[in-house]
Amino acid sequence: MVKLYSNGKDVIQLWREAFGDSEEDIRFFLENTQHAQLVAHYEGDELAAMLLAVDCQLNDRRAKYIYAACTAKRFRGKGYMTQLLELCKKDFAIVCLIPADDALAEYYRRRGFADEAEIEKLTFDETKEIQEYLLDGYHLTDPKVQYYNGVKDNGIFVFG
Repeated sequence: MVKLYSNGKDVIQLWREAFGDSEEDIRFFLENTQHAQLVAHYEGDELAAMLLAVDCQLNDRRAKYIYAACTAKRFRGKGYMTQLLELCKKDFAIVCLIPADDALAEYYRRRGFADEAEIEKLTFDETKEIQEYLLDGYHLTDPKVQYYNGVKDNGIFVFG
């Protein structure tokens, strides 16, 4: 079941499992991010996968930035993250992210995040500390913003 809200404890637990961040850092981010939505998939009462959709601008257009996208180890391979990404692509015109590594870059390309932009074209209306979190954690030699663009202009999809 996909939900747009989760209690803080299960988010912190999954985030720590996936990324190894401290509870203090996670709480700081969650308590100080002003323009984000949590999108989560539950298996019963257990948080199986989640991502944060953060307001941003990409190439001077409003977009959502995918951050902290992760699936609990025991639920991987079931397509839950793909479902969350599809939901975001359906609900938001432009969705972007910076993959952490080359394998994830390919994973996201296969899910429709085929366009690329320079990182300098991505901006956030968040504090400097939160922006540092959002732009940290990738290990690519040539990092780019990957994005899905489903903007409609008079009924015709506009890509680019």
